[in-house]
Amino acid sequence: MNKYSLISFFFLAIYLYMGVKILLNEYKNKVNMVFSLVCLSMVIWSLFLGLTYLQETPDTAHFFLRLGYISKYFFFPLNLHFFFILTKTRSKLWLLILSYVPAVILNIANAAGQSVFSRVDLIDDRVVGTFDPAWVSLYVFSILLCFSISFYIVHKWGKLTNVNKEKIHSKIILVILTFSYAAALIPSIVLPLFGYMELQSIGVSFFYLYVIGLFFLVSKFRFMGINYLLTADEIISNINDIVILLDLDLKVIDANAKFEQVLSIAPEKIKGRLFCDIIIPNEDIKNKCEYLINDKISATNLRINYKKEDEYIITRTTLLRIKDKFGDLVGFLVISSEVKEIKQFQKYFKITNRELEIIELIIYGLTYRDISDKLSIAETTVEKHLYNIYNKLGINNKIELIRITGDFNIKPALSN
Repeated sequence: MNKYSLISFFFLAIYLYMGVKILLNEYKNKVNMVFSLVCLSMVIWSLFLGLTYLQETPDTAHFFLRLGYISKYFFFPLNLHFFFILTKTRSKLWLLILSYVPAVILNIANAAGQSVFSRVDLIDDRVVGTFDPAWVSLYVFSILLCFSISFYIVHKWGKLTNVNKEKIHSKIILVILTFSYAAALIPSIVLPLFGYMELQSIGVSFFYLYVIGLFFLVSKFRFMGINYLLTADEIISNINDIVILLDLDLKVIDANAKFEQVLSIAPEKIKGRLFCDIIIPNEDIKNKCEYLINDKISATNLRINYKKEDEYIITRTTLLRIKDKFGDLVGFLVISSEVKEIKQFQKYFKITNRELEIIELIIYGLTYRDISDKLSIAETTVEKHLYNIYNKLGINNKIELIRITGDFNIKPALSN
């Protein structure tokens, strides 16, 4: 078999692996979908390029080469499309649409029997094409257009972002982008225009390396969500409490087996739901979540009640910020430990949730005024609640309150 065919089929297998791997890890991610299409275009190109080198006549070689160029024409606008989605560029979408126009025109011409090569010759093991000036000019214009816009939006993305890893991504992508395009175009298009054909066959190899470089970024820095859920499993699998992983919008990414065991809800059913939808929210939870998001605190402790059919599960919970190795906030970790004694205490003494809040704040040491400020109620209301609490518990003072609540493992209201 021709060595160039072997190389083409080898890269075909690599592209197929990369495209499928990315898609299977998070197939709903738009960036992953477009990256998989980029890989697919190179799979098709590699297939027909490999078949081209196996042909024995120039005409059949030219035919298979034209078939391969159907996908190669779309490789460059697809690549630009990938960068538009990756960088979340919503302006200048007309440039993205414009980038597809040359590819469509070239493929229409291809279907009519016209291509960038006016003829193809077989020289030793190589396939050498003679360019058609008109079509190759449009082809080069398409490549340079996509390259220029890609370079611009990635560079702008790196300059404007406040996320450290995105700054690193942009720099690496720009280096890979510039090197690969230059290294591919010079031997495959520029030098042949001056009659130097010996390196024409290796130019495309640099586009192979370019996409492999992008895949390296995907795997190394996970900027497309690859292995995201695997990472979640690594974090939460060995913790014996309820553990939930949240994204930056406080939506559930994953939960561990303990969550299902305690709440009787499969983790798959809550993925994508807001955290507030599965708990009984209150102002304290909302405030502390805002503090976490705004980087005012790195962790906080509080009591969270989870919804469970017609009842609720009382837990002592720690909320933690999760940062990656670049120091960027990527999500939140919720670790909740069920406290059954509190529920037993409430049921036995008929203590309401508001009264329980006041009990926790009283034994924490807050004054009536502190409690009224924290709960946004009048001091007289606090006194009335405490009077009712003492009556229900059959006690007369704070010391007895601390003793009884201690028997039920009720601790002072948790603070940051």
